[in-house]
Amino acid sequence: MHRTNINHILDLSKGQLNVLYFYTMKNIFIIAIGAILLSSCGASRNLNNAKDSLKGEWEVVKIYSAYGQRMQNGTSVSEEFNETGELGTFTFRETNGDYTFIRRDTTYTGSGSWALTREKVNQGFTQVEVYTLDFGDYTYVCEFGDQTSDAEQDATEIRLIYETTNIGYYETFMLEMEK
Repeated sequence: MHRTNINHILDLSKGQLNVLYFYTMKNIFIIAIGAILLSSCGASRNLNNAKDSLKGEWEVVKIYSAYGQRMQNGTSVSEEFNETGELGTFTFRETNGDYTFIRRDTTYTGSGSWALTREKVNQGFTQVEVYTLDFGDYTYVCEFGDQTSDAEQDATEIRLIYETTNIGYYETFMLEMEK
């Protein structure tokens, strides 16, 4: 049986094979860089969509509040409250805003600059987008609509979730809002 060298089949010299290898590696590198750039453009586009959706006036229609104790291995909730109705408003302008809402017979009012950030976090076998809103005295997790992959675009419903993180006294509240 006669063994045939691949160079003879393709009739390529060693120099031609090196050139072919170089251009193949160059194309793979260009494709990889392109994919990275495209994914980062999508990330900034999602953040810009989220910021645009946030701007405007939002009506607080539901508030969930819970109190208890945070321990090393979780939380123990001792009290929970649900409130519905016209509970207040949040107004987001280009870089600042104001809010007023009533939670458990206490009026919360504030104004100042706001900042929305986005990060990808592991959830099960996939990564999901998590938006964080720094506004006033609170840092909220901000959820848009039904939380599908494009829910941040032209959103008409959001949830702002605040939760203490230290061991000891535990408090959380979730503001559900509509535009």
